[in-house]
Amino acid sequence: MEKKSHKKQYIFITLIYLIIFVPLAFFRYPDVRNEFKYFVITEDMINAKNYLILKYFSELYPDKPPLYFFILIFFKTYFKTLFFPLSLLFGSLLPSFGISILSFKLFTKLKDEKTGFFITMILISIPYFLGVSLFLRMDILMSFFILLSMYLFFTMYKKKNEITITKLILLYLSISIAVLIKGGEGFAVPIL
Repeated sequence: MEKKSHKKQYIFITLIYLIIFVPLAFFRYPDVRNEFKYFVITEDMINAKNYLILKYFSELYPDKPPLYFFILIFFKTYFKTLFFPLSLLFGSLLPSFGISILSFKLFTKLKDEKTGFFITMILISIPYFLGVSLFLRMDILMSFFILLSMYLFFTMYKKKNEITITKLILLYLSISIAVLIKGGEGFAVPIL
């Protein structure tokens, strides 16, 4: 069970996201280079009713696996007016929040609470992390699953958590999902 003092840090991290990240995400215009490309690919997948072959303006787009686009298709199909904010929320902001919470938990278990909180605050304040969290990119979702696999590995390796078959399945499942989101990087980074 979590210590009571950890709850303050979780609340503080959550407030940072609610006060800074969420408003910035909902009041910005989509990026022309990346986000609009994802919108076009998503629209093409819906129109062609082909959910496994990605196309960008009717030309093959073999750069990425389709899993990330399944999330976009879901929001485009069922929430047309809120497509961009919900896609951004579930495709980048929530994974970014998950990365922050996992970082805090990992470094609190490996070192101490003060170090875990300090490292998490440094992570949240890095402009690149803030920027990537506020753009619809598959990198942040892939990073969440990579960090989840690393969190499980290091906590079991350092004997902070007992090794169970469920945790091992979750470890390998998180690596597999990272691969399905972005490709080989999702495998190479946690394995290295």
